[in-house]
Amino acid sequence: MVANRGVVATLTGLALAIGIAVGSPAPAIATTTGSISGTVTVPDGASPETVYVGFWGPNRFAGTASVGADGSFAMSGLAADTYRLEFATGDKRVAPEWWEDARSGGSATPIVVAAGQDVTGIDASLALAATISGTVTLPEGADPAQASVSSETRVDGSVGSTAVAADGTFTLRQLSPGPHKLFIRYAGDEDVADAWWDGAVSESASAPVVVSEGGAVEDLNASLAPGARISGKVTIPPRDTTTTWGTTFSVGIVDAETGEVTGSERTMTSPDGSYEISDLAPGNYKVAFYYDSQIREWWDDAADIGSARPISLNAGEVRTAVDARLDALVSLPEPVFTEATCSSLANLKLGDFEHGTWSWTRADGPMGSGDSFDGEPEMLKFGAAYTVTANFDEGWGTTGLSTWRHVFHEPSGCDGSTSGRVSRLEGVDRFATAVEASESEFAAGVDVVYIANGLNFPDALAAGPVAAANGGPVLLVAPWFVPDVVKDELERLQPKRIVVLGGEPSVNASVLTELRGFTSGRVSRLEGVDRFATAVEASESEFAAGVDVVYIANGLNFPDALAAGPVAAANGGPVLLVAPWFVPDVVKDELERLQPKRIVVLGGEPSVNASVLTELRGFTSGRVSRLEGVDRFATAVEASESEFAAGVDVVYIANGLNFPDALAAGPVAAANGGPVLLVAPWFVPDVVKDELERLQPKRIVVLGGEPSVNASVLTELEQHVSAP
Repeated sequence: MVANRGVVATLTGLALAIGIAVGSPAPAIATTTGSISGTVTVPDGASPETVYVGFWGPNRFAGTASVGADGSFAMSGLAADTYRLEFATGDKRVAPEWWEDARSGGSATPIVVAAGQDVTGIDASLALAATISGTVTLPEGADPAQASVSSETRVDGSVGSTAVAADGTFTLRQLSPGPHKLFIRYAGDEDVADAWWDGAVSESASAPVVVSEGGAVEDLNASLAPGARISGKVTIPPRDTTTTWGTTFSVGIVDAETGEVTGSERTMTSPDGSYEISDLAPGNYKVAFYYDSQIREWWDDAADIGSARPISLNAGEVRTAVDARLDALVSLPEPVFTEATCSSLANLKLGDFEHGTWSWTRADGPMGSGDSFDGEPEMLKFGAAYTVTANFDEGWGTTGLSTWRHVFHEPSGCDGSTSGRVSRLEGVDRFATAVEASESEFAAGVDVVYIANGLNFPDALAAGPVAAANGGPVLLVAPWFVPDVVKDELERLQPKRIVVLGGEPSVNASVLTELRGFTSGRVSRLEGVDRFATAVEASESEFAAGVDVVYIANGLNFPDALAAGPVAAANGGPVLLVAPWFVPDVVKDELERLQPKRIVVLGGEPSVNASVLTELRGFTSGRVSRLEGVDRFATAVEASESEFAAGVDVVYIANGLNFPDALAAGPVAAANGGPVLLVAPWFVPDVVKDELERLQPKRIVVLGGEPSVNASVLTELEQHVSAP
């Protein structure tokens, strides 16, 4: 039985809070033979049948069970695993909860199910819901409709939220009894600082609001102040011939009284080391300078938080020159080069060092990168010189060697060869991998290159189908600069025009200025007020009314949308994004314009709720169908099966647990008439093996180096290439 919209919204919110992808569930990890059952009690006047029970594994959503009129529920066919149970309801008079009496999965008591075990007596008694209401006062000129109030903690995440009305009033409903910490956010363009309801700058410093079962706290008044700002610059020692430096740091702030990280958390520095943290609430702060998630120093030249100098900020105050100078040197483990023999492979061993990464190259290009490496270099070429380089994080270097050179020699008296039918396109990072994909397919003089933020997925997802339709690649940039490897590729491509996906701050205006130096044509931007609107802008730029098909995917998570790109390109249709539980108005307007002959939704529940499909049926005279699998890997297989016949020339493989490499695969896969399938970094899921067995591709191309896709995966893939 399908949960209603309120239930699905609750389940989705939990998944985001505890780090579970809101796509199709992950693969089962054991034989599905166990069960969990119990009884739900609801307050007088409420019906148990309005309650749904959600079952959450450590890294997957196992499904929902309905509750009978007698309050009983049961879920069978469960894998041996640990589960947390959520009791959600569409009855606004009743407060949802987790077993036992927890507010979120983060604090819920786990239930262990052994193989074949039937766990009984998992009972829950739901309480009458409470409410909190009041008024939020904003600075002059700020729009109350841009404000929201939520009950949240770092442990539980948000357990209830509401928008503020035009008159500044708000009401939080369906709250569980007990203490609540209220946080107020402002999403408008004005400089307004988010804060806790009582003006505290951290959760632990904020006073709880306590409500009784079925009770109401009224006239809770709060105000937000104009945002304050802190800015400065991080510097490192000058470069010299023996010291190598990286490019960026991050800067964070904490509550000076409690030491707790504030809601603003950390911001990256610009390439020149400058930074600004804005929209800060009035209060006392301490500033930390980070690298690699570790605090390197506190302001002002302090080694720890206790000796750090506090900064007191008034409403709207601008504090400048909060600067830091950092330096440190590390010792490097020297690389070990082992020659191949007739019975063993050549080997490169690079030990892990704390503040940097390795890269190794041949004269013809990059061959790999990572924190450490122990194995045969990819695409080993005997007789060629390999250069191994230690690339230090910002603020770190060494007084010793940082570059080594070695030539691997082919062993004599041995027979053997490799098929060469499984290859890898990889760069030292996501930006370089996208360049490798571009170089593999697109010649100089392309009509167009699409540019997207390589640190976030939504805008780049929308770029794939339009790039494929126009015969151009997708290249990735940082929000504030164009990486050198991307500049080199643009210099090679000499595109007639460049299109940037996303507005500010996704891609900064300074990046567009840089890009104008690489085309004689126009540099334009496709942008909307959010990810949904940007995807609509991309669709409007390329697709006319009456398209055969529109593909729909969850815009809050990437896996299902990745699978949509190649099939959308093959069928000449766009990919539009929706929320798991509703269709944004801007997407409805685009569907009204397109009038597609059919609509295909990527992903099952809870990735895209059944209510969304109901909405979508109003925008086509044809069928609204769903391509779904038990997880992200199976959903990509479903998309492949829907479009690609056996005997394809090529299949592209990418890491299904991260988005950048698969994004770059879309346009080249479309150009070569092949699908994109997803794998885990360390194995090929069975459902993907079955699809490769069906497709019998002549070759397979893997996007990304190690550890994105492990060498053992390439060995597995060799078994699924058709004989030459």
